[in-house]
Amino acid sequence: MTFRLSVEALIGKRRVVGAPMEIEAEYSKLTWPMRTVMSSFSYWPGREREEKNPGKRSWSRLLHKFHRGVVNASMLVLTLGGSSEIVHLGRSADINDLIECCLIVSTAYLALLRILVFATHATSMSRIVETMRNDWTDNYRDDADKALLRDRCLWYYKLVNFYICSVIFAFLSFTISPYMELMLHKDDGPMLLPFRGYYFFNLSSVSRTEFNGIYLLNSMAGFFACGTIAGASSFSLIAAVHGAAKFTIVQKHFESIEWKSRQQVKRCVRHHQDCIKFADDVENSINILVLGQFVMSTCLLCLAGFQFTTMLRDRGRCMKYLSFLQAATTNLFFYSIAAQALQTESLEVAEAIFRSKWIGSRSSYEIRMIIMRSRKACKITAGKFYELSLESFLKVLSSSFSYFTVLFTAKYDGV
Repeated sequence: MTFRLSVEALIGKRRVVGAPMEIEAEYSKLTWPMRTVMSSFSYWPGREREEKNPGKRSWSRLLHKFHRGVVNASMLVLTLGGSSEIVHLGRSADINDLIECCLIVSTAYLALLRILVFATHATSMSRIVETMRNDWTDNYRDDADKALLRDRCLWYYKLVNFYICSVIFAFLSFTISPYMELMLHKDDGPMLLPFRGYYFFNLSSVSRTEFNGIYLLNSMAGFFACGTIAGASSFSLIAAVHGAAKFTIVQKHFESIEWKSRQQVKRCVRHHQDCIKFADDVENSINILVLGQFVMSTCLLCLAGFQFTTMLRDRGRCMKYLSFLQAATTNLFFYSIAAQALQTESLEVAEAIFRSKWIGSRSSYEIRMIIMRSRKACKITAGKFYELSLESFLKVLSSSFSYFTVLFTAKYDGV
């Protein structure tokens, strides 16, 4: 039996009565954290709107290209340096340093994947952003529709803001960890950089006199990597939930439709088709990103949990791994709950049609065709291989815990 757990059972389903006030300004305020964090690594898909002044426009384009070049170069150096560090540490017996480096390098490679997805799907992502903006401001003339859209999305916008704060906390935990270890241990040995790398000569640990300058460049690369994490997860969650909200509005329209009016039927069918197209755009834009995220997350959660349990006495590293574990788990949960919401709401369109006043109408053929199409759920997949849902999220957690117990047992059994 197909697993279908309604998202409303988790957060509660409520209706807003009355028209929302200043909803356009509220939308700009709600999207500001997501726009800011994606603009920090120069890949916000809505920046294509041109300025009126040609001189400012040319300078803006030049600055944007320079910014994007710095981000790409930083991610490339971080991944290559981290990979070299893994090879270098593989010759030694320090499993803790090797696992820490694997966590950082995996995050860097995922950041490169996100940047590649943003660059190759810029057109579809811009279309998604523009559709969301128009839905909040212009497309829904009825105040009840706008209020319903706001009600369905508002909680998720607040959740995104919380997640962005958690990613910032994880980044700060990594960046301040060298100074925390210095305060706790107070030794005169070399200092470890927050995001490790090996570049022919070892930059993972440098002397005190060289540390500050290299530390700044290393932290900047880590900042760009963390920005891709917060930006990609926020965009994916909001876009999928917005698609689910559009299906909720379609349900309301079908419940109150007069099947004798051909104009109403055509308008509802056209709205339903727009929702399906929007969901397809979201799926095509993020399915490769979701595949990479879920493939890596099982190992990342396992390794981060293992490091956390083995570093309980080292408070600096313990805080790093706890923040990393929390951010990785929340990231997976975002993709899963957004996919579950989109799937559930798209399937409930058929139920809304059945609840409408269709008895005695002459539109039986149209009703059957719409219900047949509605039974095919709109889904978010991981590279078209498997579907995302809350069930897939639980499977990833289960697999990660299984691998963690194997590592934990092997370490303390002396294997």
